[in-house]
Amino acid sequence: MTTPAMRTISRGNSRYYIHPETGEKAVGVTSVVGMLPKDFLKFWAAKVTAEAAVDNLAEVIGMVAKGDRQGAIDFLKRSHMRNLDTASVKGTEVHAMTEDVDNLGGIPARIHKDLLPYARGYLAFREETEAEIVEVETSIWSTEHNYSGTLDRSLRIPESAWANMDAPPSWYEGPDMRILADVKTTRSGVHAEVAVQLAAYRAADQKMVANEEGLFVPEPWAEHSTTGLVIHLRPDSWKLVPVEIGPEIFQVFVNLLSVFRWEKVLKDEVLYPPIAGVEEWDPGAILDLEKVIKALTKAEAARVAREAKKAEKEAS
Repeated sequence: MTTPAMRTISRGNSRYYIHPETGEKAVGVTSVVGMLPKDFLKFWAAKVTAEAAVDNLAEVIGMVAKGDRQGAIDFLKRSHMRNLDTASVKGTEVHAMTEDVDNLGGIPARIHKDLLPYARGYLAFREETEAEIVEVETSIWSTEHNYSGTLDRSLRIPESAWANMDAPPSWYEGPDMRILADVKTTRSGVHAEVAVQLAAYRAADQKMVANEEGLFVPEPWAEHSTTGLVIHLRPDSWKLVPVEIGPEIFQVFVNLLSVFRWEKVLKDEVLYPPIAGVEEWDPGAILDLEKVIKALTKAEAARVAREAKKAEKEAS
């Protein structure tokens, strides 16, 4: 993927963008979207770990047999991260390749054979939609909500793209309306969270453009359709998935900004130092519960005996 136009820094596994004029810091869109719950990842990680154990059984047993129990545990524990890294590299390569296709208008003369199927799928998308790519890898900024990010594409689709249909899709807002599009290569398909990501890009009010001196300056960000597009590329297929990214979806992103601030800032500030209490109990003040119970039991037994003796005396 192209390096973002603006300088970025990392803080606590989150990316922040630096405004080229004001020096202000703003959290990246993907870091905020990362606040969404991902319960499915627990099951995916468990599945990958189990597969790694079965596929590398001899290696794991060998490490344990040599006394390297911790090494075997670490190998299996990190198996899902190795899988994730591999998928990430592939997605990055595909993104870079689609940029080359946009810049060249066709498949590059030199391309790795593993990327060729993805290139064909992306070309098929361009040919079938007749998409006009307006901007690629554009960095945006929201002055109102203080976030930033780098989007994949802004494009337009002409009315002629729907010539073989009875009518354009209901979400289509005309040939002059820009549409945000994102390339995804995930094996599991298109995930709904992409809608929150694209909604944040759409709601920004600035984009960063290089001037003649090569310095990036803010310009107004164009209006975009309330429907985005995901170009889902796989080695043997491609599909175009429309995604709702209007105001209601953007409000989800705004809520996530609050969650992000809680996780990164507020939760470390809400607890004040204690003003009362005991750091450690005086050992002399601690009761031996077993002795207390025995004493109470003995006292109760004595009371019952006295009551019985009294009753017996009264009866006689």
